[in-house]
Amino acid sequence: MHLDFANALNLVSTVTLIGALVFTGLQVRAADRARREQAAVTVIETAALSENFGALFRIA
Repeated sequence: MHLDFANALNLVSTVTLIGALVFTGLQVRAADRARREQAAVTVIETAALSENFGALFRIA
C-alpha cells in the first residue's frame, strides 16, 4: 500500500480524533466518579453535623 502525504495526514487526523474521544470519555468517567464521591462525603458530613447539632441541644 502506497501512503502519500495526504493519506498520511488523514491517518494522523483520524488517530488524533479517536485518541481525543477516548481521552474525553475517560475524563467524563473520572469527573462522574469524583462527583459521586463528593456527594457521599457531603451526605456523611451533613449526617455528622445534624448528630452534633442534636447533641448540643441535649446538653443545654
